[in-house]
Amino acid sequence: MNKKILFVDDEINVLHGYRRNLRSLFDVHIANSGSEALKIIAEQGDFAVIISDYRMPEMDGIELLHKVKEISPDTIRIILTGFADMQIAIEAINEGNIFRFLTKPLPTDKLINSINDALEQYRLITTEKELTRKLQEAYDTIRKDLETAAELQREFLPQNNVSFGDCRFNWIFVPSVFVSGDTFNFFPLNNRHIAFYIVDVAGHGLPAAFLSVSLSRSLSQDTGKKLLLDEKTGDYILPSLVIKSLNEQFLSRGKNAEYFTMLYGVIDLIEDKIVFSQAGHPNPFLIKAGGKAEIIVSRGFPVGILPEAEYYDQIIPFETGDKFIIYTDGITECTGVKNKLIIQNKLVEFLNNHSNNNSEIMLRSIVPELKVWTNGEEFYDDLTMLIIERKLF
Repeated sequence: MNKKILFVDDEINVLHGYRRNLRSLFDVHIANSGSEALKIIAEQGDFAVIISDYRMPEMDGIELLHKVKEISPDTIRIILTGFADMQIAIEAINEGNIFRFLTKPLPTDKLINSINDALEQYRLITTEKELTRKLQEAYDTIRKDLETAAELQREFLPQNNVSFGDCRFNWIFVPSVFVSGDTFNFFPLNNRHIAFYIVDVAGHGLPAAFLSVSLSRSLSQDTGKKLLLDEKTGDYILPSLVIKSLNEQFLSRGKNAEYFTMLYGVIDLIEDKIVFSQAGHPNPFLIKAGGKAEIIVSRGFPVGILPEAEYYDQIIPFETGDKFIIYTDGITECTGVKNKLIIQNKLVEFLNNHSNNNSEIMLRSIVPELKVWTNGEEFYDDLTMLIIERKLF
């Protein structure tokens, strides 16, 4: 612990007395004037405590301690003064320039107690600064790691504005923190069928992001074939069975495994339909060509909670000019859970107002609209919206 004490006085005999009486307890240094004190501080670094007489020629103690505060702000500043100077010392304390004033003559035991109090104050200040520095370093490290994780997560996201056959896929993805528990993808299973999914892992940050990346790998075009395609027939496995299989997998991880909501579906380009199943996920919207937004009410329990959970397939027509819209609950809960119904109604109104626009224009407009709904506040949750559009040629 730093115990460097600097005494400043224009009487050299007084300084020698301080050194003689206190050198066994503290690292005592002396200066015979304000200018000498400033030079010593500049050459020898920070002192824990500086104790200065008030009445000195050229530079008085208060002026000195004011300068010390500028060049060595952590140093605890004490002034020694006679009774006649007390009002000046009190004003200096009120201005924050000194820690304490001591009146002369001062018994040695009281001086020692005051120095110890000042050293404790110095310890608290420097410890807090060191802790703040370490916390900042830790934060910077975590931030860098999160930025790296975010970059890795984005690598698992599909390209935007992609077409397979006459189906065009457009999306927005806005994590509430660096990394997100939302993930999604779309890819052809064969020449006739296109698979798509959207997932919202419970929670935020790295744990949710790790699970979302794991799911992206499990459901990818390359590694997900066993889960998504029948090995014998080559036909797609019903979405309800895919989700049921995922539920069994995640329940086998134990009670502490994370859970997630999802919607998984398959587009049949020949029969002009979508077959999908959902697990506790927000209801999707269907906008028929030239029509209004229709909520497709569906049911299902989140994955990873109940072993007896049932999942159901729904079939909807999906023809030229139609749009199928799926999203995570960060959209409808952008102002919190309490306002979910209000925001959902606003979302329906928004989709109806943009029903004749293409999906790119709709998605460019949705985030500014959400900011209006939230009065410009930070989004409560990760935001993801995927629009699948059957193109007009």
